[in-house]
Amino acid sequence: MEVDHLVLVGLNHRALDIARRERAAVGPPELRACLLQLRRLIENSELLLLSTCSRLEIAAITPNPTRAQMAITLWLSQRLAGESPALYYRQGTQAISHLIRVAAGLESWIIGESEIQEQLREAYRHAVALGAGGKTLSQTIQRVLLAAKSVRARTNIQGGIHSIGGAAVLLARRIFPGPEPRSILVMGAGRASESVLRNLSARNFQDICISSRRPEHARELARKVGGEALSSHEAMAALSRVDAAIFSTSRAGLLDASELRARIAGRRETLYLLDLGLPRNVAPECARLDGVHLYDLDDLRSIVRRNMDDKALERRKAESLARAEAASASRWLSVHEPAGRR
Repeated sequence: MEVDHLVLVGLNHRALDIARRERAAVGPPELRACLLQLRRLIENSELLLLSTCSRLEIAAITPNPTRAQMAITLWLSQRLAGESPALYYRQGTQAISHLIRVAAGLESWIIGESEIQEQLREAYRHAVALGAGGKTLSQTIQRVLLAAKSVRARTNIQGGIHSIGGAAVLLARRIFPGPEPRSILVMGAGRASESVLRNLSARNFQDICISSRRPEHARELARKVGGEALSSHEAMAALSRVDAAIFSTSRAGLLDASELRARIAGRRETLYLLDLGLPRNVAPECARLDGVHLYDLDDLRSIVRRNMDDKALERRKAESLARAEAASASRWLSVHEPAGRR
């Protein structure tokens, strides 16, 4: 592989607030169309599209990286309605280094984040399934994941909070410091929801309700954490009585202000909402309702920032290791051309 044929363009939480990340995000329903668009724009390439709540990145392995960078930049600008986004560009060893940092959790707002590894694997699986990934991309992602695993194993960056679930618990401790039992509704039964529930069920949340568009997923997660699976109608009705609700689905605008106002009519206690979705599941206008406190991903990020400062030393160690791993991976990829490409 010619390492300089790898180019990466992206945007993330460091420069863009949640509203602009929301406009750029690529959800599962449009992933296929987006990859096909990019393949038409960047011919003879292998492509990876990684879209999470914190970032949107496109990596391309192409004989013309300059043209690919320009095409991706234009495509991202169009997703942001012509706005000139704060993009970053990486090529060759720098691109490999960046991917290692992403996979190791060094580019996440939760340093050492554990979910990002599977998200990167899933992005690669989608690329292969849609015909955008080939042998060179496969080798690259394998080396990136191995390097990131080494960085994690040789440091303690996963100490303390290292997942959305841990961050949610930190918020819950602030909101509900007392020992009295609490009730919670979780909309969504994916990995983030499970992470949250595994952490919260170990505390004083004894009444746990779970709802998902796939009822079997809700029932399975409810079984794991000792909760109750609800239909979508039952879940919305539960907003009248639960202490808190967490939203973690792929559905934009799942709850708007008019519906929430009707659901909480007559409530005396404050309802706490945490929206982990991107696009956001809960309309921002809900925060203006009396008796409602709404937190989104950017709010959660500010809450955990102090915990991340405690990881500064481990982060420096991990960054040094990531640089060394990137140099090693680049050398390996330079001399290990996939079969059939020599």
